[in-house]
Amino acid sequence: MRSEVSYDQLSDMMGEPVALMGEKVSADLFRLYRRNHDDSNLPVHESGIVDLYGGIFGNAMIGKHNTIAKHLVSAEMEMVRNAAEHGQGGDPNRRVDISRSFYPDYALIVVNHDGEGFDYNRIIEEDERAIVEKKSVENARGLTSRGTGVLRQSSFKEEGGEGIKRLICDLNGDFDYADGGKTAFYFLRMPEGYKISSEHFRLVRI
Repeated sequence: MRSEVSYDQLSDMMGEPVALMGEKVSADLFRLYRRNHDDSNLPVHESGIVDLYGGIFGNAMIGKHNTIAKHLVSAEMEMVRNAAEHGQGGDPNRRVDISRSFYPDYALIVVNHDGEGFDYNRIIEEDERAIVEKKSVENARGLTSRGTGVLRQSSFKEEGGEGIKRLICDLNGDFDYADGGKTAFYFLRMPEGYKISSEHFRLVRI
């Protein structure tokens, strides 16, 4: 299941953002995932973005199983981990670029690295076939280490390849790679009846 929107189309489609946020994080996997002293259950980077997304979206639900904040945290962590591990080789002297853009109707996360890319079309197709054959993500061992786990996080159930389709459609999101696998992007449409307010920088009912 691939995105129906290309990376190059996003800026034209979304218009002016409510807010832009960017940061660079070390590709050192030990530093990226060491535990935070204030919350021993969360790695350092995840702890920060839990607060960020929670502050914007609160407990608003999207789909049947996830809050918007939880889903965006999971998507960003997956993309950052892939870029640090597979793109930059966990090198502490290299960085992963993260860009977050918030629009009234969308949230967009873009993660870039300058390391080695990969043939994402081939890998995604292979992974989807393997999941259908094995009937669940849990049984398709080894697949999430190749840069495509974000496509099938959370509510997969026992639905074969339809789990990927259901996840993307239920959550009104699109995920894809660009630049030969060096850029990953994920964008999420806000649920019907909600928008991100430019005045308060919060999700509000309309």
